[in-house]
Amino acid sequence: MDRPSLPLDVAAISHAFGGVRVLDEVSFQVPAGGTACLVGSSGCGKTTLLRILAGIERPKGGRVEAGGRLLTGPGTFVEPEERGIGYLFQDYALFPHLSVADNVGFGLRRKPPEAARRLGAEVISRLGIGHLAERFPHMLSGGEQQRVALARALAPRPGIMLLDEPFSNLDRGLRERLRTETLAILGDLGTTVVMVTHDPEEAMSSGDRVVLLRAGRIVQEGTPSDLFDRPVDAHAAEFFASCNRIEGTCRDGYLPTPLGRFEAPGLPDGTAATAYVRPHALRLSGPGGGVEGRVTRCTLLGEIEEVQVAVPGLATELRARSTQRMRPEVGTVVTVEASQEQVFVFETSDRS
Repeated sequence: MDRPSLPLDVAAISHAFGGVRVLDEVSFQVPAGGTACLVGSSGCGKTTLLRILAGIERPKGGRVEAGGRLLTGPGTFVEPEERGIGYLFQDYALFPHLSVADNVGFGLRRKPPEAARRLGAEVISRLGIGHLAERFPHMLSGGEQQRVALARALAPRPGIMLLDEPFSNLDRGLRERLRTETLAILGDLGTTVVMVTHDPEEAMSSGDRVVLLRAGRIVQEGTPSDLFDRPVDAHAAEFFASCNRIEGTCRDGYLPTPLGRFEAPGLPDGTAATAYVRPHALRLSGPGGGVEGRVTRCTLLGEIEEVQVAVPGLATELRARSTQRMRPEVGTVVTVEASQEQVFVFETSDRS
């Protein structure tokens, strides 16, 4: 099953449908054997970008290289079947009239029959679906269909694998397990992976690199910790975790608020700004230690408890989240303290 993985270089890709621009100068790189997650809200262009990488769509501008080989660019377009790129679709796209073995072998039909049988058998064995070989797609569970679709995509031994939200149709427990298994298999094979998702948690847990898209443009690219801990704007801050918003006016490099003052680097005095305070950045304790508020609601969210607190001077209640079970009663007075490293200040005009 081994095949050298390929580095991917995407440069200034632009595309439009009917005059509507859906991708605007998108550029990023994935090293050989790396995993990059394209993440963003519906309609941000991530699936269109994946289809361009696969060769299903021809972009209006830019280039795509794999392993130094130009796949798409001025005067050059390599057909999908010649790219050495696998594609795992969101709906799996299995052929209903073909058995599992024949579905897996479909991508090998250009190879000599004996080589195709050997490669198909290898990948079926590697994914542990040998007992399903003679079954048809309608006889399989969602998880089994996903494994078969992965086997079919892997059979030609692609150097790059594209994953288009292949786990979104599964329930949460199965989704997490199959995602872990799939990425582990691709990692063992050294395959370069580009995965599309709209789920921030999935992007953070799956990719070495995360590329956040909005309206066809890259908002921010980097490691998961880069995007979570150092968002470049309000949209990036709120995409990966919900935030409390506190508005104010900057003074002396800070944004003073009823909750305290927060660093506002680069914002001149008089600038209208908003502090984005993540719920897990708020710590609650007994009264008498600083800024106080009154509990208005306490909700259990599984592993997390959310407490809503009304603080004098704030137009909206704060939401604090923690794994600690405080279970405060409505009306309880608490001290509220914010962890500075999870508070991000941006000019109010930069709001998402």
